[in-house]
Amino acid sequence: MAIVRMTTEEMKAKYPLTPERLKQLKELAKTEPDMTDPDAPDCSELMAAHIKRMGRPRKAAEDRTEQITLRMPHRMLTTLRKTGKGWQTRVVEAIDGLIRKGAL
Repeated sequence: MAIVRMTTEEMKAKYPLTPERLKQLKELAKTEPDMTDPDAPDCSELMAAHIKRMGRPRKAAEDRTEQITLRMPHRMLTTLRKTGKGWQTRVVEAIDGLIRKGAL
């Protein structure tokens, strides 16, 4: 079956929507499509297996990060940003180091 491009006017001329055709289309819309095509393999198990594998595995609760809002003086923030890309990670590591040392 070839795909043919038509304008709306060409479609209306070639396939006029008569009351009989409209009734037929409404009846077809009520029925379920035939999904028992013998040539179409059942992919539901393959799809289900793939869906289960998608995404990253969840981290342990103590390793998960949480987004927060933190207010800092502008001069501190500017200084941290000047250290370059990854400054947020370095701040977290510095705070974690202080916690591990027992300084906080």
